[in-house]
Amino acid sequence: MKHVSASQVKMFERCPRKWWWRYSQKIPMPPTAAMTLGTQVHKHIEDSLLGLAPIPDDSIAKSAEPFLQKSLSSSLLVEQAISMPVDDTGVKFVGRADIIDLGGAVPRVIDIKTSSNVSRWAASPSKLSNDVQMNVYAYAVLAEHANDADAIEVSHLYVQTRGSAKSKFVPVLLTRAHVESMWDYVKSTVRRMMDIYDEEFQNEIQANDSACRDYGGCPYANHCIAAKPRRK
Repeated sequence: MKHVSASQVKMFERCPRKWWWRYSQKIPMPPTAAMTLGTQVHKHIEDSLLGLAPIPDDSIAKSAEPFLQKSLSSSLLVEQAISMPVDDTGVKFVGRADIIDLGGAVPRVIDIKTSSNVSRWAASPSKLSNDVQMNVYAYAVLAEHANDADAIEVSHLYVQTRGSAKSKFVPVLLTRAHVESMWDYVKSTVRRMMDIYDEEFQNEIQANDSACRDYGGCPYANHCIAAKPRRK
């Protein structure tokens, strides 16, 4: 186990056994149509911010263009690699921050999200304040780009994928103390992940039965003994 990401931590929090199937046993998850569309939206926005190409008129990412044009400074880092060592474990937390804006009163980290209904599914500020991905990215920005900052703004910029063209911006201001506390939580979670990474038998690993039907059903249901009672 050499690295972890926000998606790994979130999967582990929801169901440790699902994480074990995916990352220890290395059984891949098939890509979904939503994932493919999300990648396309990210690409269109990234190319626009880097000056490589405008957002195509027929792209759903076009709904985010007013925010991108009016709300960002010129001091941007786009698709910035994040790599934070987890103490002396030999494991690194890795990822890519979509947008880091260093030109305002406080540093900002903005993550692009897609949703079928931004009014219904966008995260609330309170939920966003405890989001693993945004807090680790915030920790990295404070450590590497804003040593003197006492606070940082993290946000999701949502692009709607169904119905009318729509976007929604959800920001929240985090104190340095809060971000550091969340980083401590992530480090403790990584150590728990390491504890089961080399386990050989699934019945030794906690399973969350309530997660079996997430997103239309767990892709590991045919392997997992916890899911068998649900099959007919």
